[in-house]
Parts: sequence; C-alpha cells; structure tokens
Amino acid sequence: MKRITFAVATALILGALTIALPKLKSEVKANPVAKPAAPQFGADSCKNVKFQFKNTRSNSEIIRAQKIEYHLKEKDNWKTELTNFSVGDCPNGSICTTQGDNLAEARGVEIDKVKLHYQFKTGNHPNANWSDTVISTIKTVPLSEQICRENKYYGGSEWKLGVQ
Repeated sequence: MKRITFAVATALILGALTIALPKLKSEVKANPVAKPAAPQFGADSCKNVKFQFKNTRSNSEIIRAQKIEYHLKEKDNWKTELTNFSVGDCPNGSICTTQGDNLAEARGVEIDKVKLHYQFKTGNHPNANWSDTVISTIKTVPLSEQICRENKYYGGSEWKLGVQ
C-alpha cells in the first residue's frame, strides 16, 4: 500500500511540474548597464588618451565632462567614450584634462575632430543646478597631431569651452 501511495504522489508531483514549468518562463530581457562604460582593451584601442579644454564660460561657471566624441578620419566615423575630468569639476578659467581613456579602433589612426559633451553650473550655491548636456563646437586637431598613440594628449588652451 505504501508503494502505491508513493507512486501516485510522485506521479501527481511530476504531472504538476510538467504543467507548471512552461508557465514559469520570464519574458524579461535585461540590458547590460555599465556606467561608466566598460573600458576598451582591444588590440586596436588607443590607450590612456587625454583631452584638454579651457573653461571660458561666462559668469564663473564650472563645467563637468560627460563624454568625448572623436572622429576617425580614415573610417569617416564618429566614436563616443564616457569620460570625466581628472580633477572632477573644472573651475572657470582653468585648463582641465580628461581622465585617460582607451579609444576603440583608434590606435595608429588619425583623429581629426573632437567634441566634448558637458554640463555647467554657476557657482557652488546649494540651489545651483547642473545644466542640460551641452555639446562643444567641433575642435579640429592639427594635421601634425592627429595620429593616436598611447598616452597622447589632445587640445590645450586653444580648445575653449565658452558660450556656444
């Protein structure tokens, strides 16, 4: 009798699982989230590249870098890399440098144009808010400086971030 009861119970449990399992499938599709973006370490990445800009915004505004866009001349292709200034927020009148970024598909390639996406705010007042994202005008890289290589610096005091 015990064997029959056990066999019936097992059959019921297995039957219930057979019916229930297909209904347990989830329709949720997760998108990977990486902020800042996962570093680019491919064989063709140009490693530890830094961009310098001078903050010439009016009203003593400070700026915060968000991402850099760079144009690969030979491929006629714009690429984007999330970035920050190495000092955090960039005070008005200062030349600030982005943290060293690894630029995908750029090793040994000419980078001829650059745009910085940034935000600004006036002062450090408790009520001061960051602006919406501003995209700088296109900064042209001099022909003699275009080839990307490891530990390269682009820009400087001539790349100004002022009122657009």
